[in-house]
This record gives sequence, structure tokens and C-alpha cells, in this order.
Amino acid sequence: MSRTRTAALLAALTVIGLAFAAGRGGTDESGEKPGPVVIDAGRYHLGDNAGPGFDPEKPHGLSFAGKAPKLPALPEGCFYGLVAKVRHVVDWNHRDYEAGGYIDAVRVDGRAIANLNDYVEKEDGPAHEVWVPLAGVRWREGATLEIVSGKGPKGQEGNHDDFEVEAIRLAPMRRVEVRTGGPAKVVVAALDGAPLPRLGPDYATPAAGRAGFTAKGSLELHLPAAGRYRLTASRGPEFDVATAEIGAFEATPLDLAPKRAVETPGMAAADFHLHADPSPDSRVQLPDRITSYLAEGLEFVVATDHNQATDYAPVIRRMGVADRIRSSVGDEITSRDPRIGHFNAFPLDRVVDIKQMPPRALVERVDAQRPRARRVLQVNHPRDGGIGYFTVFKFDPETARSPDPAFHLELDAIEVFNGLSPFAQLEECLRDWYGILNHGHRIAATGNSDSHAVAVQDAGWPRNFVITGKDGLPTEDEVVAAVKARRVVVSAGPILEVVDAKGRSLVGADIEAEKGVVELIVRVRSAPWIPVEKLRLVANGVTVETFDPKPETRLMLRPAEDTWYVVFAEGSRYVADVLLHDRLKPWAFTNPIWVDVDGGGFKPKAASAPLKPK
Repeated sequence: MSRTRTAALLAALTVIGLAFAAGRGGTDESGEKPGPVVIDAGRYHLGDNAGPGFDPEKPHGLSFAGKAPKLPALPEGCFYGLVAKVRHVVDWNHRDYEAGGYIDAVRVDGRAIANLNDYVEKEDGPAHEVWVPLAGVRWREGATLEIVSGKGPKGQEGNHDDFEVEAIRLAPMRRVEVRTGGPAKVVVAALDGAPLPRLGPDYATPAAGRAGFTAKGSLELHLPAAGRYRLTASRGPEFDVATAEIGAFEATPLDLAPKRAVETPGMAAADFHLHADPSPDSRVQLPDRITSYLAEGLEFVVATDHNQATDYAPVIRRMGVADRIRSSVGDEITSRDPRIGHFNAFPLDRVVDIKQMPPRALVERVDAQRPRARRVLQVNHPRDGGIGYFTVFKFDPETARSPDPAFHLELDAIEVFNGLSPFAQLEECLRDWYGILNHGHRIAATGNSDSHAVAVQDAGWPRNFVITGKDGLPTEDEVVAAVKARRVVVSAGPILEVVDAKGRSLVGADIEAEKGVVELIVRVRSAPWIPVEKLRLVANGVTVETFDPKPETRLMLRPAEDTWYVVFAEGSRYVADVLLHDRLKPWAFTNPIWVDVDGGGFKPKAASAPLKPK
């Protein structure tokens, strides 16, 4: 398509809301605010391949070019952004885009200002409206606005992205400064039918999806100027949220500082399964990744890129946040020959060799780097189809065995709760874990986000509250020791404790019943936006009691035999706009407390009846 539009195309140039002259402060004499300016109302297929999947089928060319008219002045803090309806634009998650190809540029007077790809929804979805901020542009009458189809990745440069674009406009947007007083995530919700565009690609900060992220305490969001919005600032489950609403064309700085709602002395918030740009399935740069962890209130994180050994520590130091978070070098050991599943190991010095790696070789290769007492080996998402260890080996929780003699349970942790898996899969993994415990294998349960992106896959949801018994950031050795001793509470929000009469944690502990009686003191706390509706006590894999949540509940138990107990805190929904997906609900559970009834040492009870997680 010609850069100089034909007379017919120029005739289609219309201006909406320009019946007034541009007045001081961006309003006309009646006080009306400027509306969108239509650059071209037509629909165009940009690219170089004809096909029935496009409307029109034949491309118009590799680019669109239109001229800007004299634009109305805007109020302070506002600017013009590109608005258009698009379809088939390569989205941020496309492999070729990740490889540097098919980047569709938005240009003004020949200067690249933004990537259209960063603001679109899924490539294979329906046509939808995108808003591309052009905050740095100084518009003049006759300025050329271009949308350019990007070349393919290396080796495919002769091919271009093919997509549709229509109803191309310039519309008022605004800068919204949010001051959070520290690390935070700020989620934006549209009110009264206002448009809610993608604020940025899911893999980057400060804006990703419909949220903003900050490590330092302030950020700037770009929103449509004419809409009404609610902003919710959070910092993980230990903090209450702060909210505010802004009306049309309001851009006053907002003070939204989340306040601590729950103290967690002697515990540290940790996520043992996280991905960033070194992983082949993530585009998150390391500074953005660390920012997302801080915004969620995480204190200890393990880098677990697929068959990589990523070290966050240098980036943490450069960002000046070593007083807020610590990290460990890990590896999501992603097996291929043979395929036995996915496993995390940490801390490590280097990548684990996956060539010809049956289950026994996996353990040996991890042991070759660190003594068992100083490392953690965790099986990830064990029921996730062909990449789940338990599924691949047909593990039976009733017998705690597999028909394959290569299978073993020489593990320190089982990722029972995975943030990317369907919530229903948690029940299946709990059943597996119960069977393993009943057969005498003491393996910790963990919960991790498995986050590959900044938005949509919230880091730290779920997370592990590692019980170290001390305040401050934990060391790597302290985290490893806690996992091996099963001093871990898995949580998607509630803060759950089980203590004795002296306030000492019993999670992961062996205790003896006194005259056949054992007392467990259950404490549950949560931020106001994370309601807990019930508590549940599981004994040897069977729910034996359900009770109302209170800040503290004393349970006097009289087990007839040696019994392990796990306590659950459960809710049905969050009541604030914090998580960027709907896969989770407020849940938490402890690792076991083992009760010896006769002082003769704990004797596990092998499962003799079907296990029932609920």
C-alpha cells in the first residue's frame, strides 16, 4: 500500500469530536474533552500472503500509512495513543516473536515508537481493540502514522507477519502515577463499560496484561483518558490491599500503599518453581522477574529454568534489593531420553546432564553436585500428563508403587500444589501424597506458582511458608533444612500454623501422646481480602473433623493408633482484584505432624481403603 494515500483514502479521513476548536487545557468552550480522531475507517490486510483466513484475503501491502490532522490540545498528563481493531497479529507468546521475528512496528514520521504485538491478545483469537501508548510523540499536522508488518525470524526474513487492522484512530490516553510506598502489584479494572486494553506484554514490567509492577514504590500506567477505572495495589497475602477509583481524564497521582495485615514471625515466603528468559518457554528478563517477585512479597526464590542454571543473585545486587529477597540456583530437570517427568533440584553449581537419564541416574547426577543433606530434589506437577513422573510411571497411591521397577521415591519434596495446573489436579496429587505418607515415606509437600510470565501466571501463588524459627531473610541452607524436615506450610493466601502449648511449631514434628491424648493448637490468619470459611483435619489420609475458622482453635485428639495429621484452611474466593487468573482459591495446608501413641516409635499405616482427600 502506498505511503501517500490516494484521494479516495484521504476522503475517508474523518474526525470524531472535532466540532469544537482546541481550547486551553484541552477543552472547548462547553467544557467537552477531546475524543478519538479517526485516521482511517477501513479494514486492511497487511503482510505478504493471501489466504482465506484473512479479510480481505489479498494483502494490501506490508504497511499502512496515514496522515494525522491538526489534533485538539489535551489536558496535562494526557497524550494520544493508537487505537485499532486487529486480528492475527503475532502475540507475545509466539515462538517466532520470541526469536526476534514478526515484530510489527508502530512508527511516527519514520521513527519506531512501539511494537503492536505487545498490546494484542492471543493471535488465534477474534478481532479485538488494542490501545498502543505513544506517550513520547510530539504530534504535528500532517505527521505520518505507520503500522508495519514485521519480517520473519532469522532464516525466514523473506516472510512477513500477516494480520488485519481496521478503524485506525488516535485517542486520548493519560499517565497515571501510582505511589505504593514499596514493592507492589497494581491491578486495573474497568468500570461502567470503559475499555480495558492490555497495558503491556505479559512478560515485562512496569506494565503487563492489566497490571503494573514496581520494586521501588512507584510506577506509571497508561490508561484510556475517557474511562473510569479502579486500581488495586497489593503485596502478596501478608498485606491488605489499597484501592482507588479514577474518573474520566483524571490523572492525579494516587497513593496506594498496601499495609501489612498479618505478621509471620519465624516464617519466610518462598517459591521453588519459577521461570525467566534463560528458559526456552519464558521471555521475562531477569530484572522484570525480580520485580514481580518483590511485588508479590516473596522472600526466597529458586530459579528453575528448563535445563538451565540461572543465578538471580547478581541482578538482585544490581537492583539494590538484597535486603528484601534471596535466591538459589536451581534447574528444572526436563527429561527427554527417556521421558520420566520434570524435577527441580537446588542449590546447584551447574546444569544437570539429561542424556540417557532414567530415574536412578537423576538422583546420582544431582548427588554428584551436592550432598543429599544440602540439596532439595522435588518432583514437579507429578500428575501433569506426559511430563508428570507419577502419571508416566503409573504410580498407585494405594500401594505406593509403580509397575516399573525403575520408579523410586528418593525425593525430598512433591509439588502437590502447582499454580498452572487445574485446581482439581490438587486433589489427585493430595491422594498420591497421602498414600506415600501412609507407606512410611516422609516427603514434604510443596506449592509453587510455576510462573513463566509476569502477568496471568502470578509468582508466589501458591507459595511455601518455610518455618525457619527466626526473623529476617532465610539462608539457602536454612531453606533446604526446613524442606527436608518438612517444616513447610503450603498456601494460596491463608497463614496457617499448628503449635503446642508453648507456641512451638509442630509442623513436620514427631510428638508423643500423653496418656493417649495430644493437643494441637491451630492458628489461622489472613488478610481481609482472603476469607477462610472452614478448617479441616486429615488423619492418615481421611478427613476426621471440619470446624469453623477462629484465630486459635485447640484440638484435643485421642488417636487409637499412630497417626499423622494435616490441617487445611479453605475458602471459596478472593474478595479483591489481585490475582490475574482464576485457577486458585484461598487454600492452605500444613505438612504432617506425626503422633506416636505408645512411645514405641511411629509406625506408618499402609493404605487399606481408598484414600479420600475430602
